[in-house]
Amino acid sequence: VGCFGPAARTLRSRSWQGVRMKAFGWLVLAGVFLVEMLAFAAVGVVGARVAGAPGAIVAVVLVVVLWALVASPRARFRGPVVTRLVKLAVFGGAGLGLALTGSWGLGVGLVAVAAVLSGLAQLPGVRGLAAGNMVESRPTAEPDGGGPASR
Repeated sequence: VGCFGPAARTLRSRSWQGVRMKAFGWLVLAGVFLVEMLAFAAVGVVGARVAGAPGAIVAVVLVVVLWALVASPRARFRGPVVTRLVKLAVFGGAGLGLALTGSWGLGVGLVAVAAVLSGLAQLPGVRGLAAGNMVESRPTAEPDGGGPASR
């Protein structure tokens, strides 16, 4: 049987699951970042449609500063409630703004994609990856039992 037995297949399977979870996690996090950038751009488009170029600049700067202070991963005023409220306001406002200025399909699409990606980003493996400590699917016990007597 050698290195091709059931134990080796189990080890390869667990290792592959970890790789797939990391790849999925990074894909979700990249999607979250992309939809955040699209929301900022949508705020700029709405600002430009409502108040021209100065409105676009002011709207984007305000939203980016608010996001940096409250909703970014290293935000100074980050909290479970206030962060969710700001994210809801930015994505919802951008989507509503697009819809009210004639791009209702883009507005609805932005909000829908943001909602799906935000939900996926709450999965334990993705949250762990975002926090820098990927949740592994491997057992944590050492082969010899891992207890104090085995050291």
